[in-house]
Amino acid sequence: MAHRLCRVFAVGRIVTYRQHCCTKQLVRPVVSREFHVTPKLGAFSNQTYTTPEIKKLLVSMKFFKEVDHVPDFVGSGLVSLAHDFFRVRMFLTIMNVLFFIIWLMFMWIRRKKTREYVERTSIKYEAHRSREEQNKLRRE
Repeated sequence: MAHRLCRVFAVGRIVTYRQHCCTKQLVRPVVSREFHVTPKLGAFSNQTYTTPEIKKLLVSMKFFKEVDHVPDFVGSGLVSLAHDFFRVRMFLTIMNVLFFIIWLMFMWIRRKKTREYVERTSIKYEAHRSREEQNKLRRE
């Protein structure tokens, strides 16, 4: 049992706090690192300590209803599955946005070309009509 708990994982975040450095109440910021030291539960259990980011990921991927329902240790397979789901959703979202942008550009170019075509054909039609009128006047 002791050999399973000999390894520890340190998961931390940077914490900034203020320290009074003299009697005149001058304050200087001190940056330290806060660690959550958690034991590895063994090779057979494959449990992972859930950081706040992992908890939010599990809730956003709908494995749990709320952040409070996520336990402190979850299976590493569940975490990797949540990461895979996140990658797929992000890929689909990016592809949808790109498709929409390309569609908008296509429609804009199509509308522009349609306007140019209408202007060209109307100019040609007017020229043809004026020639026809001139020919009628000459015939008469």
